[in-house]
This record gives sequence, structure tokens and C-alpha cells, in this order.
Amino acid sequence: MFGNGYSPYPAVVPPMLRARGGALLLLAVTAVALVAGPAGAAVTLPSYDTGAVRVTLPSAVPTFELAQDANASISATVTLERIVELAPTANDSSDGPEIVAAAFPTDVHTYNVSSVTSGGFEMILTATLVAYRTSGVLFPPRNALSHVEPLVAIAPTSLAVTVASGSSPGLFDVSTVITGWPWASSGDLLALLWGLSTPIATGLAGCSSAPSDGVPASACGASPVSTAAPAEWGTPLQAVQELGSRGPVAQLTWSPGAAGSAAGTESGPNGSAEVVVGEPATTAANETFAMQYALTVPNVLVPLVLHGSWVPYLGGLALAGLLGAAGLVYARWRDRRALESL
Repeated sequence: MFGNGYSPYPAVVPPMLRARGGALLLLAVTAVALVAGPAGAAVTLPSYDTGAVRVTLPSAVPTFELAQDANASISATVTLERIVELAPTANDSSDGPEIVAAAFPTDVHTYNVSSVTSGGFEMILTATLVAYRTSGVLFPPRNALSHVEPLVAIAPTSLAVTVASGSSPGLFDVSTVITGWPWASSGDLLALLWGLSTPIATGLAGCSSAPSDGVPASACGASPVSTAAPAEWGTPLQAVQELGSRGPVAQLTWSPGAAGSAAGTESGPNGSAEVVVGEPATTAANETFAMQYALTVPNVLVPLVLHGSWVPYLGGLALAGLLGAAGLVYARWRDRRALESL
């Protein structure tokens, strides 16, 4: 898409570096179990409706779409495009730290998806990825040409993404667990690169604290990027919002990380954004990221309701109807008598 200097070759050829690669991450829902079948096989893709927002998985890769039930043009898409190991230093600029390893979730087409819908919904998306040793800055300058070289495969790593209904109709809890990552250094960060886009986006907002329950009516802060500085790294953010002409449309938030965690943002074409959230290396086998994704939900219009017993209302309507009919019959009789007397 638009930002990290990576582009996978098709088929079995390892991914390669390029200028201005990029993209981002996730979300989903389902009411059926899904296992991607062999090439060309028909696959039933899951979807789920909360009563206000529908979540769909348009293809058998971790790309997920949200759309309002009341207005399908109010929608958003998130995609998990990169998992990267970063080597931060004190001198990192807005271009971000160096990437030393990467994995590409959208290269895998054999994800296993299981789901439950009791009391809401929960979906688990799992796959085995290949981690590659590589190099390159996180956010290369615009139009910069980076050298192209093959990536070196290191080891397999496991990815598990769990999406569950949240505390409000347009809010979804997202947990991402990476198991067995082959760390290059214990001082590095492991980061997820999420792609966030909406068809009606006009800008971005960055939040220093995460909104507590869904998408608020107004922007939570100023844009973390600009035309002059399209990328930022290290600013203390806990959420990024996509803005429409009337306010926030979609929102990606994350929990405050451990000491040494960091986040970055880069603007993309047509109001899209790349959001990077990194956590420091741990001695545990798993690295876990807790996030939330939300779409704005329209205000509920309360219908006009007649209060009281229904019997008097029906009686009144019947009486009015009888009186009207009697008046019409009398008027016609009077006109006929007037004609006969002429």
C-alpha cells in the first residue's frame, strides 16, 4: 500500500524490498467455521451483524470490513499486512527505527477460522508464517528508492487473531498473539502494522488517551501527521481516528504498553493511514497485542408512540369514520331532492 519498503513476490519467491511498500491490520466476525480450501475451491466466508454494524471477511486473508446497517456507505476496512521487528535507537526520527525482520500475513492463504456466537460472537484466525531477516527504515521518505535485495528466511512463527464483540454495538475487541518469533536482539520491538481506511475519510486524529466506549462525536485530538510531515514515530498515542466531514468515522485503539513500547502513524492516499504498534521483547514464548476497533454508530431515532389504552383510540377512529360516512350520505340525498324539485 503506502509505507514500509516491502513488497512480496508472488508464488513461492521470497518477499523483496521496494520503495514505499506498506499497509496494516485486522478485524473480523463470523457465525460459521471456515477453513480455506484448496486453490479454486469455494469457501464460505463469515460475517456477523451486531444489530448496528455488520462485520465481514471479504477474502480468506486477514482483511476485515465494517459497515453500518443503516447506511452502508459508512464503512471501514482494516488489514494486517506486516509484522516487523524494529531496532529502536535514541536518534530515531519521524521515519522510525530500522526494520531487522518481517513476516507477511497476507501472503498466507490457508488460515483456519473458528467462531462462536453465544452471547455475542468470537472468532479466532490462525496461521503459520515465515519470518524473514531484512533491513530498511520503517517509514522511508516519500518517493525514496531503496535498494532491492532478497529477504532471508529465518524460521516459522505462529499468528493467532481473536476478534470478539465489545461493550457497544460498533466496538470490537481484537487480540493478536505471535508465538515463536525469532528475535534478532532482546532490545528490539515487535510491531504490528495495521492499515486503516474509510471511503469518506477527510483526515486523521491522534488520541493521547483511548476513548473508553466506541467512537465519540468529536475528534479526540489533532492529526499526528501533515502534508509536510506524513509520518511520525514515538509520539505518545493510544488511538488513531479516521475523520469524515461530520466527525470521526472509524477508530483503532490500543492498550497502554509495557515500558519501552512505541507507536507510529503514516498517512496514505485517500485519507487512509498506517498505524504501527510495537512492544518490547519478553522472555515469554508469546507476544500479545490488545486492541479495539470501532465504527461510528448513528443515533437511534425513537418512533412516535401513542400512550394509554388502545381501545379509546380505536373507538374514536371508528366514530369519526361513521360520522363522515353519514354526512356524505345526507349531502347526496339533499342534492337529489333539490334536483327533483326543479
